[in-house]
Amino acid sequence: MRTRSLPTTSTALIALHRLKRCRAEQRRGADYKHLEPEAIASVERADVLVLGSSISQMTFSTEEAASYFGRHKLRYHVMGFGYTEGGKFGLAVLSTAVPHARLYIIHTYQFFSDFISKPGEDAMQMSSTGIHLRKKYGVRLAHWICEYRWVKCGEMFGSIYRDRATGTWAWSYFPVSGTKPIPQNVAMAAAPTPDTLATAEKMASALRVPRECIVVTITPNVDVDLSDQTRRIAEHIGAIAVIPQLDGLVTLDGYHLDKASSERWSSAFFSALDGAAARCGALEAPRAELR
Repeated sequence: MRTRSLPTTSTALIALHRLKRCRAEQRRGADYKHLEPEAIASVERADVLVLGSSISQMTFSTEEAASYFGRHKLRYHVMGFGYTEGGKFGLAVLSTAVPHARLYIIHTYQFFSDFISKPGEDAMQMSSTGIHLRKKYGVRLAHWICEYRWVKCGEMFGSIYRDRATGTWAWSYFPVSGTKPIPQNVAMAAAPTPDTLATAEKMASALRVPRECIVVTITPNVDVDLSDQTRRIAEHIGAIAVIPQLDGLVTLDGYHLDKASSERWSSAFFSALDGAAARCGALEAPRAELR
């Protein structure tokens, strides 16, 4: 009688090592080439789209965010990308879809630039979807390995999975508590350059919504205070800046807020968002029928 063998720990480690970068790359390829229909449909149906990097992914993957949007009966999708992706790739994805967002929330950390990461370039340049499909099912294999606890994936590999319906990240496989608190009196960043302002204007125009329906924000980090720079960008493009100021926040690595701080920060953000969202009609407009 033949028995089904389970992967050994070493086999699992080798598989996960090879697939480690696929999680980030598969997200890009899946979005850009519409390989996950449910996810891209969520982007298109969303009343609110959150754009940014992995920092915004963690900041808005919170119970506070889900509660706020649920309370206002708004569909939302958090559309950030890792590897400090700039806004150029996210807007390229949106150009391949038909978004109906009434409100955009943009986390400005390195967003208004022409930088595209290597995974982003690969996703845009590859003509064949075969490699992305291999990554898609490879990621599922990694998830299967982690689910059966053959290795502690979150601790060893920082595995992250997202919800197709909302784009939010699951914290299940990721460290929850941080060890790097935000210090007092972090140095203020320089004013945005003319190139940054020009790029911000170009990207804001590409969103095709009234400027009061674009909200820009920034979370604190241990190196530089970007709040004034973000306010200047908002003023230049006619957007609204919502930037909570909180003490005692803690990060995982100096930039990404940990779970508790993400909840605190997003609670303060959404408390301040009502006025901005109401001014552009995002809260009062009737909710579109599901397509």
